[in-house]
Amino acid sequence: MKKELCDEYLFNLQQIDPTLHDFFSEDVSFQRLSKQPNVYSEYYYEKINKTDNYAQHFRKKLNIEQSPELLIDENTLASEHEFFDLGSAEISPDSKLLACATDTTGDEYY
Repeated sequence: MKKELCDEYLFNLQQIDPTLHDFFSEDVSFQRLSKQPNVYSEYYYEKINKTDNYAQHFRKKLNIEQSPELLIDENTLASEHEFFDLGSAEISPDSKLLACATDTTGDEYY
């Protein structure tokens, strides 16, 4: 059942944006669409490669031949700390600003 749902999702994604479909078909351990397209026709999603410990967060404009834009690379942010957690990340309504909260001590004070 899970495979059928995944195949159906990827088929529908292929119809919308072939480059995004190809990206989600890559060999990674986890990928997730964070939000539905916004008014600017952008998808936000994250992925964790099999060789990484943390997620990368991307933005991709629909139907535009451009590479996804890397917004946050948690692996880079975590590289300087013994502990790292991305508490939350939000895009502004006009899609121009990104705010995020991080915890680098483990005490959950963001």
